[in-house]
Amino acid sequence: MKRQTATINRLIDQENNISERFVNILLVSSYLSFIFLVSSLLVDKGHSIEKISNVLVLTFEVMAIIWTFKAGNRLNAFYEIPSSDIVSFDRCWMFLFGIFYFNYHINQLIEYDIGFDKLE
Repeated sequence: MKRQTATINRLIDQENNISERFVNILLVSSYLSFIFLVSSLLVDKGHSIEKISNVLVLTFEVMAIIWTFKAGNRLNAFYEIPSSDIVSFDRCWMFLFGIFYFNYHINQLIEYDIGFDKLE
């Protein structure tokens, strides 16, 4: 996400950049949620670590979906891809599969020769 954000931010106007602070918080939350998830497997059910883990995992998932929408929408706008076009980032798929769909769709854009020189 950090690398893709830097690439997208180089392409678009500065006022539309995805916040580096947001991405850093997203990465920290991913590591914390993983640590607490593993820790929650080692404690009894209902322990406070399990509750904290659930909150952190949910927070990370929501932030990851937000990042996916931000990145997809900015690329659609930059390449002037209408939402009805087959190569447009689809909101339903972004919501359901998030980052996995985003990476898959980047490969699709390259396959359709859209922005091949700019996405590397």
